[in-house]
Amino acid sequence: MNTVDPETLYAKLTQGKVQPRKAKYLAIVHEICKQRFSVKATDWTVASIGRESEARGGIGANGLRLPRSEAYRGLIAAWKEYADAAHPAAKRKVTAGADDWILAIDNVASRQLVFCLQSELAAALDEVKLLKKLLPNKGVIKVLVEPAGQTPSEAATVPVTAAAERACKRFVDGPISSPARAAEVGFKLKKDGDLAMASTGEVILERAALELLRAAARVG
Repeated sequence: MNTVDPETLYAKLTQGKVQPRKAKYLAIVHEICKQRFSVKATDWTVASIGRESEARGGIGANGLRLPRSEAYRGLIAAWKEYADAAHPAAKRKVTAGADDWILAIDNVASRQLVFCLQSELAAALDEVKLLKKLLPNKGVIKVLVEPAGQTPSEAATVPVTAAAERACKRFVDGPISSPARAAEVGFKLKKDGDLAMASTGEVILERAALELLRAAARVG
């Protein structure tokens, strides 16, 4: 099956006389999709992209679902098909046999709930990937220890880009805002402050890194 080039589709959607607000919203959705493609994200749902779009000042999930928002949904669909074709290994990793145990759940309501939770976890993991990508130095964090006697005003600072600040704020206000929120998406805030996967106990971010993210989210 031939896939539609999302860059070409975006150019067609924004050519000619386009309302400024629509042009802005299309640009935001396009940029989100482009970033997700670059990190081989697997969550292309309207709900997930809508949340991120709204956080950036664009159209939200409810707006994306409206009949008149077909252009946005078409752009998202084009990026999804393009990503599936370009990153087949990432798609297989998510879909190949991964849902068999969920399909084995007899209770329909329980099965649908697990599918929803799985989708939320995928969205959270994709946001973590984006967060790491948007952090200065490609996610490498350097902790500088202040020399004795140095005043706060003399301390070295780490610049935080606007994009990194927004990404940090989404993460801090979302999955790691509380132990309960973390548990909802499959994470666990440990007693020592580290963030780990609830299922395996694997530490995703150590306490020092989390504190830096919280500080970056408060920059604005």
